[in-house]
Amino acid sequence: MTNNHNTEPGYDTDFVLIVENTGSITDTFDIGVKRNDGEFTITIEEGYESVTIDKNMRKTVLINVKTSASSSGLLNSTIEVKSRGDGSQTVDVVLYVNTDYAFGNQ
Repeated sequence: MTNNHNTEPGYDTDFVLIVENTGSITDTFDIGVKRNDGEFTITIEEGYESVTIDKNMRKTVLINVKTSASSSGLLNSTIEVKSRGDGSQTVDVVLYVNTDYAFGNQ
């Protein structure tokens, strides 16, 4: 996953999450926001909040993070990916966004 992005306050950025099934059977994975520091609006690609993946395959999911206009500094949030087939199999992915960034003329 790409997890270090720059953006200006009030703008958004897209993270790419790759969910891979390394198990021996087809499994369904739930993707959700575990922690949000409050400075973000986090949207998981529509229809991909839960994905079914064959064994040894992967799927790419976009996660859009919009910062508030008053955002400042390095912010972070945590996305959780959890296997339905084996509830003990979870992964937390931290998304970092640096809002002290200016792109200049666009």
